[in-house]
Amino acid sequence: MNISGKMKPNMEQAWEEELGRETMRSMEMSKSASFKEEKQDIERTATSSAEQSKSVLALRIIVYITLVLSIAGIIAGMLSLVGKGKQEAFEEEIERISDDAMLILGSFIHSISSQLSDLSTTLTAQYVSNTNDAGGDAIAPGFPGITLPFFDQRVQVHPEADVVFYTPILSSDVTSKREWEDYASQKQGWIDEDLQNRGWTPINTEIPYFIHQYTGEDLDFNSFQNVAAPIWQFSPPPKDRSIINMDALTYPYTIQIIEESLAKKGTNEPLLSESFDSEMLLQDTEFMNSTTPRTLLSMAVLKTFSTNDSTETPEVVGQMFALMSWEKALGEAFEGVNIDLQLDVQESCGLGFSFILHGGNIAPLPTSASAFALSDTQVVRTLDHLESCQYTFTIRPTGGSEVHSAPAALPTAAAIIACCIALFLMVVFHLHNRLSKAREAKLFASAQSSAAMVSSLFPSAVQSRLMAEVEGKKQDNRRLILERSGSMNFQAAKELVDSKPIADFFPEATIMFADICGFTAWSSMREPSQVFTLLESLYHSFDQIARRRKVFKVETIGDCYVAVVGLPEPCKGHAVVMSRFANDCLIKMKKVVKALEVSLGPDTADLGLRVGLHSGPVTAGVLRGDKARFQLFGDTVNTCSRIETTGKQDKIHISKETANILLTAGKDHWIEQREDKVTAKGKGELTTFWLTITKDKKDASASAAMSASLHTLLSMSSRSAGDEVSEKHNRLVDWITNELAVLLRVVEMTRMTSRSVTKTNELAVASLERASLDTTMKSTPLNEIKEIIDIPPFDPSFRELPGLGDFNLSLDVLIELRDFVNHIAMMYRENPFHNFEHASHVSMSVVKLLTRIVTHSNTEQDIEELHHQTYGIASDPLTQFTMVLSALVHDVDHPGVSNAQLVKEKTSLAQLYNNKSIAEQNSVDKTWILLMEGDYQNLRNAIYKTEAEFIRFRSVLVNTVMATDIMDKELAAARKARWEKAFNPELDEDPVTASNRKATIVLEHLIQASDVAHTMQHWHIYRRWNERLYNEMYKAFENKRGDSNPTDGWYKGEIGFYDFYIIPLAKKLKDCGVFGVSSDEYLIYAQQNRREWELNGKAVVESMKPNLSRTSSNNSLIEIVEKKVPSAVLSQSNCEFKTNSDRESEPLPSSFSILIIDDDKISRKLLSKALKKIAPDWRINEVESGEEALPLASSSDKKFDLIFVDEYLGNKPGALLGSDVVTKLREQGFGRLICGMSGSDAHASFKDAGADSFVFKPLPFRPDALTKELGRIIALSSTA
Repeated sequence: MNISGKMKPNMEQAWEEELGRETMRSMEMSKSASFKEEKQDIERTATSSAEQSKSVLALRIIVYITLVLSIAGIIAGMLSLVGKGKQEAFEEEIERISDDAMLILGSFIHSISSQLSDLSTTLTAQYVSNTNDAGGDAIAPGFPGITLPFFDQRVQVHPEADVVFYTPILSSDVTSKREWEDYASQKQGWIDEDLQNRGWTPINTEIPYFIHQYTGEDLDFNSFQNVAAPIWQFSPPPKDRSIINMDALTYPYTIQIIEESLAKKGTNEPLLSESFDSEMLLQDTEFMNSTTPRTLLSMAVLKTFSTNDSTETPEVVGQMFALMSWEKALGEAFEGVNIDLQLDVQESCGLGFSFILHGGNIAPLPTSASAFALSDTQVVRTLDHLESCQYTFTIRPTGGSEVHSAPAALPTAAAIIACCIALFLMVVFHLHNRLSKAREAKLFASAQSSAAMVSSLFPSAVQSRLMAEVEGKKQDNRRLILERSGSMNFQAAKELVDSKPIADFFPEATIMFADICGFTAWSSMREPSQVFTLLESLYHSFDQIARRRKVFKVETIGDCYVAVVGLPEPCKGHAVVMSRFANDCLIKMKKVVKALEVSLGPDTADLGLRVGLHSGPVTAGVLRGDKARFQLFGDTVNTCSRIETTGKQDKIHISKETANILLTAGKDHWIEQREDKVTAKGKGELTTFWLTITKDKKDASASAAMSASLHTLLSMSSRSAGDEVSEKHNRLVDWITNELAVLLRVVEMTRMTSRSVTKTNELAVASLERASLDTTMKSTPLNEIKEIIDIPPFDPSFRELPGLGDFNLSLDVLIELRDFVNHIAMMYRENPFHNFEHASHVSMSVVKLLTRIVTHSNTEQDIEELHHQTYGIASDPLTQFTMVLSALVHDVDHPGVSNAQLVKEKTSLAQLYNNKSIAEQNSVDKTWILLMEGDYQNLRNAIYKTEAEFIRFRSVLVNTVMATDIMDKELAAARKARWEKAFNPELDEDPVTASNRKATIVLEHLIQASDVAHTMQHWHIYRRWNERLYNEMYKAFENKRGDSNPTDGWYKGEIGFYDFYIIPLAKKLKDCGVFGVSSDEYLIYAQQNRREWELNGKAVVESMKPNLSRTSSNNSLIEIVEKKVPSAVLSQSNCEFKTNSDRESEPLPSSFSILIIDDDKISRKLLSKALKKIAPDWRINEVESGEEALPLASSSDKKFDLIFVDEYLGNKPGALLGSDVVTKLREQGFGRLICGMSGSDAHASFKDAGADSFVFKPLPFRPDALTKELGRIIALSSTA
């Protein structure tokens, strides 16, 4: 039975359905297979679409033509039915528009006249007042010597005129002219004031001293040859002051007005000039390139006010002018007019001009232009209520404007209905067209996406082979799909799909494995988004280097980056290329992690890269199947992995094979043999090498020694100033400042949008601040612990909070916040455990838990529901801010010994705090006293503005810091009782009190968990901090400040600590239901670390014993380095740093001038503020760029004794580097002290440029440390 004929239509339909299914399915298949099938789908779709498009296009054209002809017929019929009333209605409309326009134009001119009248009256009143005060006729003050204060601001109140200026009229004697020239020279300061108010920079700084003439046409002004009218006050203020003192009686368009004004003898009516090109009056204004016609409107300035009783005519002593733009005036007059018009303006005193109104926009019409056909309808109007020049307006619609008139009702309704039907049909067909094109575009985008995916996954040679394979199988795969819908069996399809794999053997290649050291432990403390931010930043940087170096990135496996050189295109220097690439990645890694530490938190900059290189033969190709990729195989790959895992952080470990290739290439100075052999699985012992890329063989050894010595010297330079904070320390300060600033921004935004915020009472808040300081002196924080802290109720306006990008804290608040954090950091002692780094770690844990509080629930959950679920913590940014602040300060000034030891020693602190929670109470008091200083007024105003906010801030701070004392049994028992009471289901109290009770105890447990967060994080994190705590306690024992050797009970003590404190605490975090998955994470890590400690804890304790040397102070470390660095090497390095380190600081001079060049506003303001503290009489100037600094430093009236210049001065194209600024300053002859600054090592750049010294940013802001540092920098001048 022949079924092929019957099956054919069904097969075609099945093929189309299968095509759609195959297209959707191919997007989810493996990369290489996806590419093949999507390519086939594109070809099939193109074939079918081409056939369908022909008929669709023909039908579409017919429909469009029919609809267009129908609409044209409807419009023609509508026009034929419209009666004569159309033209009459149109003419009446033009009449109405013209009348309205003349009223608006008259009002516009009247507004300018009123402004001139007000200014003239003000000048007359000022003269009269000055004369009365002087007791008679005054020559100065008085006319002409009068300057109107805030002239530009007065003019800007009514900005209708483009320019407004005032000219006094001087008498005929030469003496009055000379007096005026002296007066104008002395009183020209009004220009600078007006320019400053506008934020403009002057082109020149002095006005012309003598009254000068307009240098245009040579006109005969004999009647005024002995009278002068110098232009004086001018708005907008002139950047180029040459127009000041120009005699208006020599300017063609002002003389006619002044002549007429003087002829009228005291009448104060507005005068209008002819229209003219006002380029001279518009220079240095926003209208300077405008050629539109303008005219001058003027009002006389009288010497006295005229009265009805007076028979004397007031003398004209000046003239006030306003330059009016006809384009602006007519634009307002005809605003909203939709009819196209031509406006012809005739003037009695000039040639006239024309404007065209088209599409609601008005523009001048050149005299030669005649592009618009004009209607027979016209309206003539005259502006006749002004003196001097008369203006007549002829208003004519352009051709075709009549269509705007309303036709008869019946044909209009019929036409509208017909048009709507036709338009509806057109829209339907248009939508059909759009959908068809969208489908085609989707298919094309899918093809492009597939091609881009293939390009990113496979080398170019492999891509071309994949394309060729797809082309060769196009017809077979089409037949396969067709037959799948018929009788094709699976075996036949398999035979068609099967093909030869794409794989090759490459005899010479070099592979790199690069792993991020410490990544696993680091990521255990971070949010997933932070982990991916790090990886994306690093891998993106590596990818950019790979493209530049022609290196092929194979893949990334977690935190491991794999790359290869030598395939698929052979490369003779593959080992050299890969060595340079690895070195670039190592350098880039250090820069990226340092930059990211400010946003990703502590320990980010400690991450390093461990790199392994190996050379040899490689098999490479496309391993097909699900999620296929280009892969490498062979012993070379396995060996490279072993080389990487046996390497060290921040070093490039290479195999003997790679080293031999580098030796052959003449790069023996890059290679240093590793002292110990490494054991690799399946390879036994291997001889390996370290790779260090240097410029040439001669510099290889010297470079290594110089690098180490310079690093030491630079470290000594920064510490010698008394600023113990390291570069890492500064990054931690910046990170904490950033986290607190973000929360503080939310606090401010919440206040702005809240509907229930109490009005600020500054006096009441100030009273509470004073009372809190009195309490600090008379009582103890322990007495302030509250069982219930009032958390604000839910505010519906919290749903309307704008994004953080819409709001910024003031610069003063940011400066004070960073200064406060820096001071807190400096108050920490150099303990192995209770130090600023640990406080940063605790702060990071608090931030992580708070983030989970706010975001752990479903994103669609209502904010009010989240508020109640988290007991109000999620919607109170002030409490969140205080929690992070508490984590930062909770161990301030910790002595490094236990509270029990302080009690035993009977220290003054123990007596002060009644032998209870000594370290914790001391931290609270010292933090509070610092915050209440006058230097932090703006910061306090940002934290709290009401009494309720102050009380909540203080209460949360005290409760949470005191909660970190977990050794006091009474406090622990009270806390346990409060937890049981808060979460007792049988407790009967009102919901608000119950919620606040739970919030209070949850906050205390949050900071407790953060304080010991290292025990509930990755094993390596726990080991590091556990060892530091051990070292601190052992140090106390060695110093006779401990009862027993901590080694004896450390192993069992940790097990008990986990069993009775850590694991129960983690379970409480889980039970309260506030912290989301973080509570599960903390509990899991706590249980894992407990098991690990039980297995390996004894060995760990033994390994910690000899490591006590790690706790040595920074000073001893410097001494060790100084002993190890040969003096010969030191002499080769920057001598100024050695001088700066060794020289005793000199006393600071009483008078000194400093210029700070830094684009970072906060750093600049902090340094300036610190300098003012130690030397109030010094002159401090600040600029943000080298371009600003160079002219300032070279000016005669700005002599600087010392210039601080940052290396990186912004990201603007062409911006000068700090070292470039130093070079230019020296070229200009600047011979005083220059000190370079940078957050990174830029000493060499500054030295080469001619700087005298270099310091790391930020400089020490403590007065004693900064004084010492400045003394040492100034001391260099004696040896310069």
